[in-house]
Amino acid sequence: MDARSLPTLLLATLLLATPLAAEPLHHVTTLGSPTEHAIFLPEGTTLLEAGYGIGHRRSAQLHTLHGRASLTLAEQLDVRLGWDVFGISLPTSGPATYGVGDLYLQGRFGLPVDRRETHRLALLATFRPGIGQAPVSVDGVLLGGGAVYTLQFPDFRVDTQATLDIEIGGQHPRLTLPLSGRISYALPNAARVLLFAELMTTVRAANQTDVGAGIHLGTRFAVSPDLALGLSIGGALGGSLPTAALALTGAYTFGP
Repeated sequence: MDARSLPTLLLATLLLATPLAAEPLHHVTTLGSPTEHAIFLPEGTTLLEAGYGIGHRRSAQLHTLHGRASLTLAEQLDVRLGWDVFGISLPTSGPATYGVGDLYLQGRFGLPVDRRETHRLALLATFRPGIGQAPVSVDGVLLGGGAVYTLQFPDFRVDTQATLDIEIGGQHPRLTLPLSGRISYALPNAARVLLFAELMTTVRAANQTDVGAGIHLGTRFAVSPDLALGLSIGGALGGSLPTAALALTGAYTFGP
């Protein structure tokens, strides 16, 4: 075979691959992860997610509780209502800071890219009114938009996301550019287990500029077709992201 024809053959293999079956729940729940995906549950399905996180940041320990409800309105459209329920910051010195967090509204819209669904693309929009309290609230109103690309194979998946968030109405207007990517792998001999590794970087520009980077490693386990649990650990590689973090999540789905 001519070596010059190899890239063309690989591309044709990706585009003409056999359509993949619907993803199980533990492959699609993403609460607590900075990276979304471009996979949609069947129309009419409701997804409930909850999570608890512990992180260390700037000489303080942060505990958070959050939840999210998602509804698939159409084949390539879903809406999400999320709530950062509660947060408490415990500094090494000084009093604790705690408060009820923000509600936020989010939508995803899938774009037709590949009829075989090996390649998937979705647009993401977020509105967060900033009505909560520190340390789990934004300073003002947050408007966000981004794109998510998913490359799907039978045993593993690659998700990448680029987002632009703007906070206005607070003490300092802030521009944030989060970039992240995740590789997920389904164990061949343990269909209920999914492993993933995630890299992220964030550039924040306000009264001063900050650049952070971090990594997450984790697993998700299917207790049943409608119930999944997750565990992840992570830490910062630089910047203002948490130096260490632990997250526990759960997801339940019902519908058609």
